[in-house]
Amino acid sequence: MDKRLRVFFWTIPILLALVIYLELIIANLTRPANQQEQFSFILFAFDIFKIYIYWFTAQTLIKKFNISLVVFIISSLLIGFLNAGFDSFAKQMMIIYTPQDDVLKWDYIRYYFSEGVVQGVVISSFGFMFQYFVQIKNLEAQQAEIEKEASKAQLHALQTQIHPHFLFNNLNTLQSLIEPENDSAHEFLASLASVYRSILNFRSTDLIPLEEEIKIVTEYSNLVQSRFGDCFTMDIQIKDDNYSIPPFTLLTLVENVIKHNRIDEEHPVNCQVIQKKDEIIVINNLQEKNSSYYSNGIGLENINIRYELIGNKRIDIQKSENEFIIKAPLFTIKEYA
Repeated sequence: MDKRLRVFFWTIPILLALVIYLELIIANLTRPANQQEQFSFILFAFDIFKIYIYWFTAQTLIKKFNISLVVFIISSLLIGFLNAGFDSFAKQMMIIYTPQDDVLKWDYIRYYFSEGVVQGVVISSFGFMFQYFVQIKNLEAQQAEIEKEASKAQLHALQTQIHPHFLFNNLNTLQSLIEPENDSAHEFLASLASVYRSILNFRSTDLIPLEEEIKIVTEYSNLVQSRFGDCFTMDIQIKDDNYSIPPFTLLTLVENVIKHNRIDEEHPVNCQVIQKKDEIIVINNLQEKNSSYYSNGIGLENINIRYELIGNKRIDIQKSENEFIIKAPLFTIKEYA
């Protein structure tokens, strides 16, 4: 909470209580004990209200109604109990009345308890009303920001639509220039077009089927093997493709393997993509280019951000002397829904 608001909510209970106390003095000069009692309770009541405001505005919106209802009831009853106990104790100490028997005493307690519950309901109601008012305003501000970002993204997408058509037109031209007998060149071009088409199709998607992600990374491995030959090998072991994954997760992980390793005849690299239950494991032997290999780079951080936004998860990164291992969680349809 803003510092100025905090100061405001600390001072307003005392100021309001003083105003009401002055009114009580003017209206009822003959009952100073009762004035003292009401003044003390007013301080207590507004302090509870202040705590409501300070606590709930610092928290996220309570999502479950039953939790809010329980807090509301407990707060009201607590104020009722405290009011009954305080009034009974104060009146006995100030000799406003002297109960002749237990029946009379409990009659007073029940009366002040009921009065306190009503006061508690009023105080709690104002606290919750203020809480939801503040957080609705926060949600409206967040929604406005989301809509603004969505508009910017849509504009960016419209501005970049020309680039895919330009690239594919030139790829088609390049393919027509390649000699018919050059099969490897045709295969490379087909794999490149397939990967790029997948990037365009799934770039605005939160999750894609694991089967589609495997197709993308397989085409990408064909591109890499066209460059490095037998110096780079990939082994994909998928047992159950009935899962989803953030698009281009495996593509990014394999790209990191290529980017940060030396790959030649003296330094061959083997990359394994293995599924174990609800996670994908990418393992490669280390042929490090430099000591900063696999520091927390942009690619891995981007994956973590997307995982946190989609399902509050993160990838697990492990490095040994000879291997680098990344475990990426998978999503089920039920879990994402």
